Amino acid sequence: MRKIGCGLLVSALALLALHPPATAQDRGLARILTPTGESVTEYGESHALVIGLSNYRHRSWARLGGVPRDIGLVSDALKRQGFTVESATDLNREQILQRIDSFIEAHARGAGGRKNRLVVYIAGHGHLVEKQYGDKLGYLVPVDAPAPGDGSFESRSVSVDEINMRAQRMDNLHTLFILDSCFSGSIISGQSRASLPPAVEVKMGRPVRYFITAGEDEATVPDNGLFARILVEGLDGDADAGARDGFVTGSELGNYVQERVTTLSKGTQRPQFGPLVNERLSKGDIIFSGAGTTAAARAVKPPAPQDDGFALTEGQLQSRINGEETPSPLYSRNPPAAVGTAGPQKTESASQEQYDDAFNKLRRGEYQQATEAFAIFIKQNPTHPLTANAQYWMGESLYVRAQYRDAAVAFAEGYELFPKSQRAPDMLLKLSLSLSALQGFSEACEAINTLQNRHRNASPIILRRADEERQKLNCS
Repeated sequence: MRKIGCGLLVSALALLALHPPATAQDRGLARILTPTGESVTEYGESHALVIGLSNYRHRSWARLGGVPRDIGLVSDALKRQGFTVESATDLNREQILQRIDSFIEAHARGAGGRKNRLVVYIAGHGHLVEKQYGDKLGYLVPVDAPAPGDGSFESRSVSVDEINMRAQRMDNLHTLFILDSCFSGSIISGQSRASLPPAVEVKMGRPVRYFITAGEDEATVPDNGLFARILVEGLDGDADAGARDGFVTGSELGNYVQERVTTLSKGTQRPQFGPLVNERLSKGDIIFSGAGTTAAARAVKPPAPQDDGFALTEGQLQSRINGEETPSPLYSRNPPAAVGTAGPQKTESASQEQYDDAFNKLRRGEYQQATEAFAIFIKQNPTHPLTANAQYWMGESLYVRAQYRDAAVAFAEGYELFPKSQRAPDMLLKLSLSLSALQGFSEACEAINTLQNRHRNASPIILRRADEERQKLNCS
C-alpha cells in the first residue's frame, strides 16, 4: 500500500496549484444549483458589505479583540458563496451610515439592481436605551461613541430604526442583514422566528429584507466569536435542513444559527431571526448555495463535508482544548534522521513551558499567535514527545480559521512525521476534511482509506466520523 503522508502531500499541493482561489472577477456567478445541477434561482449580482467595530476609544466600551477575526471568517464564507465583498473597520456614526448608503446606491437602486442578492454584516458593541414611556430602542455603537449615560450617546450612535429605514428603501430582490452585537434583536423583536418557509419555490421570486441578530433584544453578547463561527458553518452548508436539497435559505440559516449558538452557549446566547415587519418586504427568502462553493463545482461534486465534532468552530475547538488541558508527553515518535539537524535541544522544563505557552494561546482563541508558537516549538524541538501534539494543534489553529490549504499541509506533514503517534488518526481525519473543503475529493478519500485500514484501533468517535465522511464523499 502506498505511503500516504508525503505522497498525499505532493498530490494535495498539485491540486492546490491547479485550483487557485477564485479572483474577484470569478465571483460574479450568481446561479444557485442543487447537487443534481438543477437551477434553483438566478441573481443579477451578489455583493456584501462587512463592517467591524473593535477599537473603541471611550473607556466605557471594551475593545473587541475578536471582531477582526470574525469579519475575516464571514468575508471568506461570503466569497465562497460568490459574493464580492467590501469591508470597513472602526467607523464613526457618519461613516457607518455613509458606507451603508453608498452600498445601497451602488447595488440596490434602480432597474440594474433589482435582481441583486445583498448581505450587510455589522459586528461591534450594541446598547439598548429605554425611552420615557417604556419603549426600548437598540443602537449600534460606533468606535467614538460616548458612555451610555452621556446626553449625546443617541445622536452619535446608529439606531436599529435607521437600519430598518434603509432596508425599506432598497429596490433589490433579496437582502440579509446580520447584526453581531448586543441588543440587536430589538430590530425583529415580537416576530415569529422559528419556522421554515412553507413554500420556498414561491418565496424565491419575492422580495425580502431578512435579519439575523446575535442575541435577543435585552441580552448581552460575548466577544468569543461563537456567533460568527456558527454563521460561517451554516453558510458553508450545515444549515441545509430537511431534505438536504443543496441550498440554504435565509430562514434555514437563521434557524440553524439560533439552535446551534443557543445549544453551545448553554442558553446564555440566543440569536434571533426573521423578516422585516413590512407586508411588501417579508414574503420572499434569500438563497445560498448549500456547499459554500461555486455553482460549477457543485454540479460536479457533492458538498464539502463539514466537521461537526472536531473543531470546525471556535466553540467546538475550545471544548476539545478545555477537556484535554495540557497533555502529558505520551505521544510516541519515530522521525526521519534528517529531522534531528534542527539544532541543540532545549531543557525539558523549558520545552514544556514553550509548549504550554502555545497551547494557552490556542485556549484563549489567539489562533494566529498559536500557529506561530507551535511552528517555533516544532522547529526547536523536533524529537520532543509533544511535537506530534504540537503539529496536530497547529493544524487545528489553521483549520478553525478556514485556512484549509495550510491546514492540509500541516496535517499531511504531521502524519508523515508521526505515523505511530496517538494523534495520527486525528491528523488523517482532519486532512481529509481540509482536502474536502478544497474540493480535493479523491485525495480526501485516500486519507479516509488510510485511516480505516491502518488505524482500526482508533477511538470509536474518530472511526464513526471517518465512516460518515466516506459515505458523504462516496469513497470506493
